[in-house]
Amino acid sequence: MKLLRVVAVLHAAAVCAQPLLAGLYLNGEGSAIPIHESVGLTATALCLAQLVLTSLVTRLLWPSLLTGAVLAGEALMIHAGYGRELAVHIPLGMAVVAGSVSLAVWTVRQTAAAA
Repeated sequence: MKLLRVVAVLHAAAVCAQPLLAGLYLNGEGSAIPIHESVGLTATALCLAQLVLTSLVTRLLWPSLLTGAVLAGEALMIHAGYGRELAVHIPLGMAVVAGSVSLAVWTVRQTAAAA
């Protein structure tokens, strides 16, 4: 469970950094886009690891389903981001942040309860 907690918190942190990086870009900092891209791809890799760990560690179904939905959302966001489809990319990003933070909070609470 501890490894799941670490991955979930790192994933949520990466996802939460994305709007900040996008804001930097919109403020004229052109170098923020390659960082936004790298952090996004890293977040997706972390989400995939989180899905595997969630499936192995917990007996509950909903964490795996929510992680799978977040992973699907991230895949769609990558597609929409490269396609410059911001009408999809931005609202979907908000949902991904909400799901990721919820899962990270749940793993921290579960680990604290187990201790």
